[in-house]
Amino acid sequence: MTKPRVVALVGTNRQSNFAEHGRSHVAVRVAIGDACPHVDEQTAEGAGEHMPEAAQLRGNRSDPKYHLKDKQDERPHKFAHFTLWNQELNMADFPLSPQQLDVYMDQSIHEGVPLYNIGCYLDIKGTLDFPALQKAVQLAFDRQEVLRVAFERDEETAAVTQRVQERFVYELPLIDLSDRSDAQAQASSQLRERFLTPFDTRVSPLCDFALIRITESRHYFLARVHHLIADGHGVQQLLVFIQETYNGLLKHDTELPLAPSYFDFVRKQQAYLASKHFEADRRYWQQRFPKIPPVLFPPKSRSHAQVRQGDTHRVVWTIPRGDYNAMKRVVAGMGLSEVHFLLAIISLTCFRLLDQPSVCIGVPVRNRIGAQEKATVGMFASMLPLVVDCTFDQPFSMLMAAIAARLRSDYRHQNFPISEIHRGLNLASGGRARIYDLMFSLVHFEADGALRGARYDVFPLFSGLANTALMIYMVDHSEEASVQAELVFNPDALQRADVQNIRDRLALAFTQALQRPELPLGEFSLLTTNEQERILQDFGRGPMLSPDPRLIPERVAAHAVSQPEALAVVYENENLTFGMLARRVNSLAQALRALGVGPDVLVGLHVHRGLDMIVGILGILTAGGAFVPLDPAQPAARLSMLLDEARPPVVLCEVPGAMANLVPNGTRILSFDDLDAVDGLNADASISAPAPSPSDLAYLLYTSGSTGTPKGVLIEHRDRK
Repeated sequence: MTKPRVVALVGTNRQSNFAEHGRSHVAVRVAIGDACPHVDEQTAEGAGEHMPEAAQLRGNRSDPKYHLKDKQDERPHKFAHFTLWNQELNMADFPLSPQQLDVYMDQSIHEGVPLYNIGCYLDIKGTLDFPALQKAVQLAFDRQEVLRVAFERDEETAAVTQRVQERFVYELPLIDLSDRSDAQAQASSQLRERFLTPFDTRVSPLCDFALIRITESRHYFLARVHHLIADGHGVQQLLVFIQETYNGLLKHDTELPLAPSYFDFVRKQQAYLASKHFEADRRYWQQRFPKIPPVLFPPKSRSHAQVRQGDTHRVVWTIPRGDYNAMKRVVAGMGLSEVHFLLAIISLTCFRLLDQPSVCIGVPVRNRIGAQEKATVGMFASMLPLVVDCTFDQPFSMLMAAIAARLRSDYRHQNFPISEIHRGLNLASGGRARIYDLMFSLVHFEADGALRGARYDVFPLFSGLANTALMIYMVDHSEEASVQAELVFNPDALQRADVQNIRDRLALAFTQALQRPELPLGEFSLLTTNEQERILQDFGRGPMLSPDPRLIPERVAAHAVSQPEALAVVYENENLTFGMLARRVNSLAQALRALGVGPDVLVGLHVHRGLDMIVGILGILTAGGAFVPLDPAQPAARLSMLLDEARPPVVLCEVPGAMANLVPNGTRILSFDDLDAVDGLNADASISAPAPSPSDLAYLLYTSGSTGTPKGVLIEHRDRK
């Protein structure tokens, strides 16, 4: 192959960050002649003669010299890129983007745990040129600066920086298992083992590759990347770069794929943190979260901050491709997307299963603006804390629409760091690490691709470790394959049976929502077939029980004798044992008997919900009377009307004088505070009067009166026993 020819110097770039740290870095772009897509060391030396001109340029990408075209035909070139490093100081420091910093701090807590390992493997079928693949991977390291960074923390200032290391020779590992009878099983084991190898963030590179040979025409190609240097979309862009470079090498193409610098985004983020836009985003999220959302899955111990490494804690939910495609058609007809449907399914399940009307879900977003950022390898992704409110009468379709509207609003503020929201809520003071403990991510991967002489299928990989209670990863990577959802859980918050239970309810909700998207949330049936059969069959079996002939007051009194220390009533922070309850009931019953209360005598009961309400009901029934509920929350006019209609000779209330202006003349008012003033009371004595009979009145209940005058309904003891 002839030596590449330098056609024209195109431009240089001196980063201002480099100068601030006392380092000199000049990036030279050249258009190259002949059929060579790679610039070797000799070519770099040949370009040195242009350095005087290069030294005059100072990194302004708007400078016309940066966009010079070929002097002969005025056609723009795609340019091979190489870097000349200062011999004395050959590295450059950058701050971290807020997105990187959030990952870095969490990884520091879980040092040595592959919590943020992301990546995939390619199942390659066909002829593969290993030297060309080696060269394509080498060019990825050469041209993608973010692949060569390492992270440093200053022990004195606690400041964290990322340092771009100088280029190095990368040897792509080739693991040949073709002579093994169990080659494919061994290859799968090797994939998992290598993928779960932790990175040391202080050592570059924070990505790794491996080629595993199963047969001469079947290979696995592993890409393992730390989330600090790339998100899921960035990994896909990295694979595209390697694929296009590999194919170009074999076709002797002189054009290499473009490699936009991630550090353009880092600089943009630093400017954003000092901007008015940043403060506007802060105000938006402060209004969105005036208080901390409730915890969905409370941790079982204080050790929940530590992610366990070892066995994979995950449960798989498989959605048949036909059902998934049907769902996509349904939501498309509503102007919505599958993300809205799936988030609604998760929210509905939490609402019904956990009795949580407000659910906070962490939703990762790409956070990439413009074609250049979308083509850049790097860590851009942000986390949106999505709050979903549910009600029983809300149709599922309306829940999806509400989620879509909330996301549209939140997307405009997606660049705001989630850690700033946490700091604003002082989350750490309450022992919580995140505003959400449930995360959902829908990943779209290009299912297949072509290498010259071969084809491949892409399979994403996950660590199976969760830094929240529950993380739901859903992968849609093929139009033919079923959609897999991995429910990865932290065992300090959830057990496997809990997550299997959640998985089963998600599947039930998915099927019903697909069939009837207008169904109200309260009408979804989240019982499995086995549970329905158990309720209808098993719970209905057993010995025939004879009804207890005793009425309610007699049964409570008997329980107080046999188990006086057993807990009888609980209201908020107060409680009564059966023995305490019986003594208070007897005192009240004696006072009522002294006032003439007996069978079929009405007693108004004007008390708030609480212990006194239970004592009042049982005391009236024990005395032989019948109670008339008088809700203190009702308007005075309605209470006065009910009293005029019922004419109870006695009204029992909590506060003396509360009913003085409402009761008819001649009605006796008794308060709980008045019991001590009644002579002859003995709380431990039994009531001498005969017990009420089944045909005696138990209570008088009035209808709401929504269709006219309230009507009284008389209920006897035998109707309620």
